[in-house]
Amino acid sequence: MMILEMRDGLGFDAGDEGQACRGRRMNLKRGRIYNIRLCSEELRRWRFLGADPHGLEWWEDEESGRAFSEASLMYAWEVVGEAGEEDQGA
Repeated sequence: MMILEMRDGLGFDAGDEGQACRGRRMNLKRGRIYNIRLCSEELRRWRFLGADPHGLEWWEDEESGRAFSEASLMYAWEVVGEAGEEDQGA
């Protein structure tokens, strides 16, 4: 098993997969929190920050508070679904 890192140095245990990929594409809403499954089967909570002027989509990891673009991810992951209302701060 290897540890893969985002280019900014925030590391996640990503099993033996080294390819970034996305599952089915959802209609993501800026500012909403989504449940994310990494290829290691670890579940994370990321807030969708939206796209920048270059079209890169940005996320914030709820646990670490670090922001990153999808282009910086170096492991496989997928959006499982939107977190419940109680998790959105509403």
